[in-house]
Amino acid sequence: AINIDMIGDANLDIYREGYSELSHPELLDRIFAAAARLGHRQFVNEPGTLITDDHKPLIDVGIPAVDLIDLDYPGPRSNRYWHTLMDTPEHCSPESLRAVGETLLAVIYG
Repeated sequence: AINIDMIGDANLDIYREGYSELSHPELLDRIFAAAARLGHRQFVNEPGTLITDDHKPLIDVGIPAVDLIDLDYPGPRSNRYWHTLMDTPEHCSPESLRAVGETLLAVIYG
């Protein structure tokens, strides 16, 4: 399973989240390799921290899962819309969404 969370930030940095690394490192390898091939610098192929997010319950019941999350989102004043009624698609970065979408399409469809 792939959980995508908080990827709309214009200053997107996705690291290898810790529980994901423990659960399904092979899938993370595929994702980060695809991002590198596509030139998406938003994927930082370095260890990240352990984040308890929507993927964790899946891992806890034995379903391999990874979490693609910007740990610094919404950095200092970078997204005043986060978790408000204005947290809507028009306030997301098209470039960040494109990078994640293209990367996942490459992983899924080769």
